[in-house]
Amino acid sequence: MAGECGEGNCLGWAARDVSGTLSPYKFNRRDLRNDDVSIKITYCGVCYADVIWTRNKLGDSKYPLVPGYVLLNSNTKESVSACVYATYTVRLARFVCRHEIAGVVQAVGSDVKRFKVGDHVGVGTYVDSCRDCEYCNVFREVHCVNFPTGTFNRLDSDGTITKGGYSSYIVVRERQFHAYYYVDRFVDKIPDGYPLEKAAPLLCAGITVYAPMMRHKMNQPGKSLGVVGLGGLGHMAVKFGKAFGLNVTIISTSESKREEAIKVLKADKFVVSSDEQQMQSLTKSLDFIIDTASGDHPFDPYLSLLKIDGVMVLVGFPSEIRISPLTLNFGARSLAGSVTGGTKERQEMIDFCAANKVYPDIELIGIDYINEALDRLTKSDVKYRFVIDIANSLKYNIRAMDGECGEGNCLGWAVREASGTLSPYRFNRRDLRSDDISVKITHCGVCYADVFSTRNQFGHSQYPLVPGHEIVGVVQEVGSDVERFKVGDHVGVGTYVDSCRECEYCNVFREVYCVRPATFTYNRLDSDGTITKGGFSSYIVVRERQIPDGYPLDKAAPLLCAGITSVCTDDAP
Repeated sequence: MAGECGEGNCLGWAARDVSGTLSPYKFNRRDLRNDDVSIKITYCGVCYADVIWTRNKLGDSKYPLVPGYVLLNSNTKESVSACVYATYTVRLARFVCRHEIAGVVQAVGSDVKRFKVGDHVGVGTYVDSCRDCEYCNVFREVHCVNFPTGTFNRLDSDGTITKGGYSSYIVVRERQFHAYYYVDRFVDKIPDGYPLEKAAPLLCAGITVYAPMMRHKMNQPGKSLGVVGLGGLGHMAVKFGKAFGLNVTIISTSESKREEAIKVLKADKFVVSSDEQQMQSLTKSLDFIIDTASGDHPFDPYLSLLKIDGVMVLVGFPSEIRISPLTLNFGARSLAGSVTGGTKERQEMIDFCAANKVYPDIELIGIDYINEALDRLTKSDVKYRFVIDIANSLKYNIRAMDGECGEGNCLGWAVREASGTLSPYRFNRRDLRSDDISVKITHCGVCYADVFSTRNQFGHSQYPLVPGHEIVGVVQEVGSDVERFKVGDHVGVGTYVDSCRECEYCNVFREVYCVRPATFTYNRLDSDGTITKGGFSSYIVVRERQIPDGYPLDKAAPLLCAGITSVCTDDAP
């Protein structure tokens, strides 16, 4: 099973096709060079760009793909149009993405002087650039004329494809000899005491709004700032605005965000953009606007809120911009655009956040939750940034892949103690006997009994425990005595896999009441002397049940527990 995840010195989670589903994957990071830093990744932020590239929405994904990039606009619902825009702008797509990696230095090359083992560091959206052009020379590498090297899915200087922060560690080129001096670039120092899990989103959402705010002098206390959109980027713009001493107004399409905007984020005002009266009350009142919305929206209503000489900066990617020249010209207003910042700006921002206690609002998740998190991201269901706890969740995968959890012919997910946390686990299914069938599991339902058992609420759980008793799949092998099934049949396995087959109840096909009693699908002693392991796994070996042709396998799974339970009567359990 280890071979299915590849071989290598680094464990990550990768998408293998356009479904975007991520699963464990091993690969090789390059050996440390004299100008490299090797970083043990502890946290990695999640953004909509991870959805875009894992699902190949730009047509340039290279599989297996280990993400950890972030699109400029992390305001998730609105970011869909950023993808649409980028499909027409391939050149732009090379630098509008970035990464949110935080970790600890574990090795440094001989030429690296800025960092030492044990330092807390961050890696952003790109890991290299030409280092020689007019933009690289002023630390605006995001605009490198040869394009910066993205943190994943791009060709690296060693000839490999870069792989991102959904992994155990990363090697980044840090130091360069330029003319007569050394330049340190692509690794950021995280000050002692700043939480690493909070640092990760700064490397995308943070720098994307901080860079234009500084460039357009939006750090003048007493001035007024409008923030359009309240997502990952928008909430960081609000936090920076308050830290700069600005009067901050949030402009949103959703009235439901008002309470949080005022009470939690401490905005001074909240306005619903569709309410004409509320919008008119702000006419010519704002010095600055940061527009984080990527969905198509009118621009004139927002520009009219600016004072004379006011500046509006767009960091999202709507499909088009339409404005009346009158709105700009008669107000001497400016409309500017921005992407992520350069390496020097990024370090300045991190230091500012540490000094002023500016922290992103995050939802911390384990790597095993990443597929659900990406789905939630597409629905704007996060406040305001997912961050993966790489150090504490990926370690289970490392053990599973390296054999520390045992060798075996079957890959499953198991809980190892009463916390109920599941992680990858390899074990052996028995060899096929003459009356057995081997079933490749395609779907497995989730029952509340799985909660009871994994958390040992009945006091008899035997760990490691692989749950799952609503199993459906396809027959992949049959024993010599099996006549009812053949390879390719659709079959199901329910809450028990064996019984004495001789008692009064078994003889009338009421095996659930077997006097022995019946052997449950997991956490019970099987006839071969092993403990049964359930359907949260790649396949199962059992003594038979058939699903009719044409019945959807994903719909069949719950029938084997919830379905049969609800239709039971006293005469027919």
